[in-house]
Amino acid sequence: MAERSGRRGRGSKTAANGASKRSNRAAARSNRPAARSNRPAARRVGRGSEPDGRVGTQRNGSTRQCAVTRALKPKSELLRFVVGPDGTPVADVAGRLPGRGIHVRPERQNVAAFLAGRIRMRRPKGLQLPVADQDAALALVGEQLTRRLVEAIGLARRSGGS
Repeated sequence: MAERSGRRGRGSKTAANGASKRSNRAAARSNRPAARSNRPAARRVGRGSEPDGRVGTQRNGSTRQCAVTRALKPKSELLRFVVGPDGTPVADVAGRLPGRGIHVRPERQNVAAFLAGRIRMRRPKGLQLPVADQDAALALVGEQLTRRLVEAIGLARRSGGS
């Protein structure tokens, strides 16, 4: 029976395999994460929706991808849809409804394309597209957006903002 060394995990196997301690240290170093610097992260440049090709231009705000155009925009510039109890998409104008959201640019042709089922992303479970009555759904979304805008204007007037 061969004698064991006093240390655990470092027996004669290393020497028998021909690997040295130096190569083990180099392998361990290569698995370490890169050192972080105090500089802000560089912006990604690519085929973005911005005129200069930038993607995700807001530093503090979160960005989402439009389900129709695949453009990255700040969350505040997109309209959120969630899956309703019956499987139809419901416009979440306030952004507070529960469930996984699908974000669409709030332009008529994009919302109409979304309701017609022409989306370029994975669909959430239970979502039934295309919507049976697209014109009525599009009118409902427009009505909700108008109501939200009127409420925001009324709130601004009551607060004394100019």
